[in-house]
Amino acid sequence: MANGEGVPFIIPRQSPVKNSASLGGAKLYFYQTGTTTDQTVYSDADLGVAHSQPVVADSDGIFDSIYLNPAASVDYRVILKTSADVTVWDESQISRYREVFDTGALTGTWSGFSSAPSNTAITWYKFDRLVQIVIPLGEGTSNATSFTLGTLPAAIRPATQQYAHLPFAVDSGSHVAGGVAVQIATSGIMTFSKASAAFSSTGWTGSGSKGINTAGEFFYRLANT
Repeated sequence: MANGEGVPFIIPRQSPVKNSASLGGAKLYFYQTGTTTDQTVYSDADLGVAHSQPVVADSDGIFDSIYLNPAASVDYRVILKTSADVTVWDESQISRYREVFDTGALTGTWSGFSSAPSNTAITWYKFDRLVQIVIPLGEGTSNATSFTLGTLPAAIRPATQQYAHLPFAVDSGSHVAGGVAVQIATSGIMTFSKASAAFSSTGWTGSGSKGINTAGEFFYRLANT
């Protein structure tokens, strides 16, 4: 991972001190949240050099730079111990994400149309681990029973498959009651399903017009945890 994507680790309880004395040689252990399974942290923002477990402070109780991995499967649990391995504190649910706002735009590519909608401009917004997609797209002429839209950039592809909902859609010129479900795959492809009890990538009429018949927007999470 490059471009400084690592998240600086902030010690959750001030500096490593106990009884007003610095904890020389203190140790920080990093685990998957709620477990004792090791989870890697890094000494650089590019996540190129992993720290050993535990990360050990110098004689003044000062740690080197520590960066969390936002692409880790779950958040972090962090335990601070003295040099003699006495636990000082134990914190779980340390977020692996950088709390920032970001936005971007892309030109999507539709499949499932003999004549696709002409306006394929997609705008996206990212608030920490929540993504908003705005699709100002109209209808096209269908030649298939399914349609997809791709491809989302890596920055907003979910780590686990996500689902969202759009209320307004057209199939063979008729409004789709209940709207459509949107499956956002880890590959960045969005697949649209007519509302039903179970998600289905097919089921659209293979002729006539279909698509999102008004500007649509939806939200999804980058990961389930």
